[in-house]
Amino acid sequence: MARRFYSSTAAPTTLTGPINNSVGSLVVAATTGFPGSFPYTLIVDPDTASEEVVEVTAASGTTLTVVRGRDGTSGQSHTAGAVVKHGVSARDFDEPNAHIQEGDGANPHGLPDEAWDVSGAWSSWTPTWANMTIGNATVVGRFKQVGKTVVWSLSVTIGSTTSFTSTGGTFTLPVTAARASAGVGYLAIGGAPAASMIAALSTTVGTPWGVSGEGAAFDTGSAPATGTVYAFSGVYEAA
Repeated sequence: MARRFYSSTAAPTTLTGPINNSVGSLVVAATTGFPGSFPYTLIVDPDTASEEVVEVTAASGTTLTVVRGRDGTSGQSHTAGAVVKHGVSARDFDEPNAHIQEGDGANPHGLPDEAWDVSGAWSSWTPTWANMTIGNATVVGRFKQVGKTVVWSLSVTIGSTTSFTSTGGTFTLPVTAARASAGVGYLAIGGAPAASMIAALSTTVGTPWGVSGEGAAFDTGSAPATGTVYAFSGVYEAA
């Protein structure tokens, strides 16, 4: 929703001439205290059967360019001398409440439900691999994004047709990261922690699997034994 502008010092004024129900401008006797930025709200003939909310989008002196019939009101004909005042209407109260209680009504600040659903199920993701053939390995990728924070885990059980090139294997991340060196991933082998962390993640790709000597075999082009489980996890900031 676009921002509207307000003033606490706007004085009521009047129309200097009659207007029909569709004209796109009106002339008022004065604009004392009216907001200096656009758009802002005026109410013509307030508290009468002809009440109409208009939105001022530009001004030249006391000639105001307006959008007619705003916020559930309709264009009306108004006579010279009709009261015009700066004020608020239902949308000024409805919009912030909708923003506060977006989604199921429990989640603040207009963020979608999933940004606050820290207890809900994680999502699956299938990485794209480089410098290796994943073959018949068993791959389980899961992640959870809460706002800008992405928590992820990846389990790879080496299969009989899994192979690596001399440069080591890489995998893509589930969500594009905010920057290079976006986070730290942890590597465990066969359920036992490796001696090192995967210290850097690019914005889209995980670091090669050559850490702490545990992945040294990858650098020679040979794969570890079938059934070896590699478990990765990490946290980073999403773009």
